[in-house]
This record gives sequence, C-alpha cells and structure tokens, in this order.
Amino acid sequence: MKPYLTRWLAPLLTLLLLFAACSTSPAQPDQSAPRQSAGESVSSPLPEVPGSKEDGPDRSSSTPPAEETPESAPAQEPPEEPEYDGPLMPDGQPLTEENVHALIDGLRTEYPEGMHWTNENAYTSHALAINGFGCAAFALLCSDKAFGDLPSRQHSKFDDIRVGDMLRVRNNTHSVVVLEKKADSVIVTEGNYADSIHWDREITRENLESDKQFYVETRYPKDA
Repeated sequence: MKPYLTRWLAPLLTLLLLFAACSTSPAQPDQSAPRQSAGESVSSPLPEVPGSKEDGPDRSSSTPPAEETPESAPAQEPPEEPEYDGPLMPDGQPLTEENVHALIDGLRTEYPEGMHWTNENAYTSHALAINGFGCAAFALLCSDKAFGDLPSRQHSKFDDIRVGDMLRVRNNTHSVVVLEKKADSVIVTEGNYADSIHWDREITRENLESDKQFYVETRYPKDA
C-alpha cells in the first residue's frame, strides 16, 4: 500500500469507530428534570392574565366584598302639641265650649227634666257676688259649675254668644243658659220654666234680637 494512503486511512477508521460507538449507546436521562411516576399527569402553570370588564368579577378572593347598606334615616317623632296656657275650669280642664257643655250637661242627673223649681229656690254666686232666685238661681248654679271664679262681662250680640253664656230674655224677666249655639237659634236649659227645670228648649235669633232688653252675660275672657 502506498505510503500516502496509509497516512489518511488511519484517521478515517478512527472516526468511523467513534461514530459507531455513539449510535449504539443508550440515551441517558436528564438528571436535572424531575421524574414522573406512572399515571401522574403533569400540568404546567399558566401565566395569569389581567382581567377585563368582560371577564366578570375578580375571582382571586373566595370571600365576596360586603355590600354597603345605606343608613336608614332616624324615625321622626310627631310634633308636640303646644301646651295650653289659657284659663282652666274648676275640674282642671281647659276652658273650651266642648268642656263647658260637658259639665253643664252633666247636671241633668242631679237636676232632671221636670224637677220642681220656683222662685223659692235660691243660689248665691260668690264669684259674681250675686244672689239669684228661681230662673236666675239655676242659671248662676250652671255658670259657676263650668266657670268657677271667673268674672263676667256683658254684651248684646247674637253672633258672639257661646256655650255656657247666660241670656237675659223676656224683657229682662227670665234667665237661661246656652247649651248649644246654632246659626239662627240657641238651645238652652232653664229653671222656673212652668215652675220646673227644663232642658233643650230652642230660642230663635229673631226672638232674641227683637227683645230690646236682651243681653248676654258671658264669663269667657276676651282672648279665650
């Protein structure tokens, strides 16, 4: 064999032997990677993607945020009624026509319809310093029951008549007490009417105003 062939043949054979050795040796596992047991699935972590409005609420927290409830407005208390500072009746009630009517009307039991009552029956009103007989006695009795020690004043206006007022009628010869005031009449109670107590007689406005000596004695204060 020629010398120059021998010089090139030796390195070539060496390369062929190295190549054959590499192709027949088993591949060695990568020791840096973790081993996987049979039947175990491997999942790679996914990168988190920031949510958007279309993605819905953030589900990273298992506890939902507490809902804010609007504070309820405090309950308003009803306005207090103004205290009554006017005159009082003998029973401590405010001086109103309703209360006056209730007190006088309550005398029906003690002084019933038809009870004998004449000029022999007398009554003294210490508040007014008046002695009354017959019809005047019963009128003063009813008036004191409702008005106590309040003073009296006089007028002759039908429109100003109020429940409990004493009216002097029949040319200043008879006294009655008003139980109810109507547009054109009054309902009264009276003593010595046919020698007896009488309730609920009606006297018209025309009858009163045609009496030239008619007048009203009231015990309501001017500002009451």
